[in-house]
Amino acid sequence: EERLQQWAQAHPEAVTVTPLAELHCLPLDIYAPCAMGAVLNSTTIPELNCQAVVGGANNQLEDETLHGQMLQERGITYVPDFVANAGGLINISVELDGPYTEKEAYARTEKIYATCCTLLERVAATGKLPQQVAIEMGDERIAAARAQANAS
Repeated sequence: EERLQQWAQAHPEAVTVTPLAELHCLPLDIYAPCAMGAVLNSTTIPELNCQAVVGGANNQLEDETLHGQMLQERGITYVPDFVANAGGLINISVELDGPYTEKEAYARTEKIYATCCTLLERVAATGKLPQQVAIEMGDERIAAARAQANAS
């Protein structure tokens, strides 16, 4: 943050800097916390001014149940980090499947959108928290992979 402030002072025509502690308060369509865990908590959630939280930071919710419920009660769409930020792991899986092709990596990562849609549809249909539904979806995928492996 200090380096950013220095850069902004050197280039006032180019940027306006919002302090890190105030980012979540900005009027945003999507708040995307990245590299900042536990930023969604009992203090910050009431201050959010966004429609959705979809970020890459691990463990964005300080308490998965309490803060997931707070987001849901506020009508803020939440996509858990391990769903929204799956691209890196997907890319590694393509590398391990070998031989690596960028085309295959992109094809697999493009499925993240459909996964997010399915997640949000299930949340709407069941009233469950997104974190819970995402874990259930992961468990289903693991069970299907095991069943396929056992059938082979």
